[in-house]
Amino acid sequence: MLALKILTTLFAFSILFAASHSISAQVDSVKKPSVDCSTIEVVEPPKGTTIISFGVLNGRALHLEKPAFPAAALAVGVRGDVQVSIRIDPRGCVSEANVVSGHPLLASASLNAARKSSFEPITISGNPIWVYGVIVYKYLPKEMNWLELGYHFNNFEMMLELFPTTLPNQRILIENVSSASLEEKQQALDSISSGIIGQGVVDAKSRWLFMFGIWLKEFDRHQSADEKSKRRLSQMLDSVPDGVNPDVTRKARLLHSQTDQEELQKLLQMIKTNMFALGN
Repeated sequence: MLALKILTTLFAFSILFAASHSISAQVDSVKKPSVDCSTIEVVEPPKGTTIISFGVLNGRALHLEKPAFPAAALAVGVRGDVQVSIRIDPRGCVSEANVVSGHPLLASASLNAARKSSFEPITISGNPIWVYGVIVYKYLPKEMNWLELGYHFNNFEMMLELFPTTLPNQRILIENVSSASLEEKQQALDSISSGIIGQGVVDAKSRWLFMFGIWLKEFDRHQSADEKSKRRLSQMLDSVPDGVNPDVTRKARLLHSQTDQEELQKLLQMIKTNMFALGN
């Protein structure tokens, strides 16, 4: 069995804003904030104020506070995305923040970081405006177990960062094509995947978890499983090796049998949130 430990954590931050209003007025050049958001009182929008979801504002943060990884979350292997809905006042300060999704153990740290962040104030036709948006905090491990590796395997940049050093030949192959074309990178990943699945590169438990991770990603991408995909999962469930967490197989069987789309999405989110525990 290949035991993969978390060595450290890294954070990747991005700011995603979903547009819900079209804007016909001319947007002025963005100005630097005239205040220090950390030292001023939070203000509320006047009654009747129109607050605009401004579209994609990736990179608008002047200061994106880095949250501390909570010790309790780190101890039990919690990782993943936390989405924080924010309201930005005309000064560029966050006046309200609420967790939209993510593990409860990561919520408080994400909220605290969001409230300490500041953004470029935006004006329309010379008038400062209030804006709604979302910050996404990504809590990522430095190494992954085989369930997580399978789920994220087609993400080349993640594999370049996180593929285990305990498989040096495969690791070198990934590094050698880091500057190559997308096609060459995919060919390298396909070759490594074939070795893991079919050539005994890893033990039976790791191989099964890797295959289920790949299946899970396909299911997540398409939001459903066709008959061919279900047959493949059924075959995996007929040959679960010793050592696989029984909770993994139980959830996999539920994915195979569940037909209600809403329940499927809940189950999928539960598995994604708990991949560290399920894959060890």
